[in-house]
Amino acid sequence: MGVPLSCRGGSGGHLLGGPSKVLMVGPTKAAIVFVIDSAKPLQLKLAKLDLWEILQENELKLCPLLVIANKQDSKESLPVENVSDEMGLSNIQDRMWSIIAISALETEGVDKALRELCRLLDEHRASMP
Repeated sequence: MGVPLSCRGGSGGHLLGGPSKVLMVGPTKAAIVFVIDSAKPLQLKLAKLDLWEILQENELKLCPLLVIANKQDSKESLPVENVSDEMGLSNIQDRMWSIIAISALETEGVDKALRELCRLLDEHRASMP
């Protein structure tokens, strides 16, 4: 049996063509997966606004966050450390979070991202009373 996903696009709800995409894992929205096009650094400001708006939503308050910096195969992509800095991830104090670099096109890092999501969910569940 698979895990249900709820999906929505960033920047005004556009799923395709926006700077980010968001997946909430499971019927209870147990985790946030925020996918960023790291080959478009100029769009990171919009993605950052999207992310911080999502992080303020009450129903997602304690959900762990996995940020996926996609398109790492592109010459224009920012390294994951720069993406993290641009997104202000080090300022997140109220939840577990992680950032993973991937290239969906080359399928590099996708398995690592899924393992990291599982780790975040396991740690989140273990920390719950």
